[in-house]
Amino acid sequence: MNIVDELFWYAGAGWFRNRPAGIDTRTNIGAGAGYRFVENDTTLVAGEAGLGLERETPVGGEADTFASARAFLEARHALSDNARFNLGLEAIENLQNTSDLRINATAAVTSQLTDVFALRVAWDLKYDNEPATQIVTGN
Repeated sequence: MNIVDELFWYAGAGWFRNRPAGIDTRTNIGAGAGYRFVENDTTLVAGEAGLGLERETPVGGEADTFASARAFLEARHALSDNARFNLGLEAIENLQNTSDLRINATAAVTSQLTDVFALRVAWDLKYDNEPATQIVTGN
């Protein structure tokens, strides 16, 4: 929701599971503010910053609850009437253990093939400075 034309606020919640990577569950809630640096018919460049609360349970381990800080940068550009380029970069910092940093990055090209069907080719990077240390095998 907009506070003024370029300044907005957001709130969100999420749930994540990646048992092969050692994460049984990760839930989060957060809120913050953002600013649209560039916004026109073809291009958007925006940034967000906020605080949150996360609860992470490793496979076979005990849950850890901590406050987090989030920074996000997004860029979108229309390549044509039916194609666009998206770039996103997000950093999430554990405020109780500042060496625990996660970075998510995405670069994608999306083509709208029909009114209801699109094709997206993307590159995703998920980095965790302190990944789960337990080796998970089988189910």
